[in-house]
Amino acid sequence: MSAEYPDAGGAVLAGGNASRFDGVNKAFVKLDGIPLIKHILNTMRQLFDEILIVTNSPEEFTCFEKEFITSKKRKNAIFRDTLVGQT
Repeated sequence: MSAEYPDAGGAVLAGGNASRFDGVNKAFVKLDGIPLIKHILNTMRQLFDEILIVTNSPEEFTCFEKEFITSKKRKNAIFRDTLVGQT
């Protein structure tokens, strides 16, 4: 299946402090037994060939890791931590 928008990329904003969720990362809260992030990525795969996960806790997303771009690796990075690639 080819992406609906092959010349564009998508971004999932998965940062924050989870303050309204008692410290639980909302991306991993389950809906119908599946983490929300999986629902989101499944939909985004239909739309984009490249998907970015923008997060302030990349260690929680290592199962999706393709490449990290961080302010430590890239001078003047826009995002603190971003997972890049086809997830």
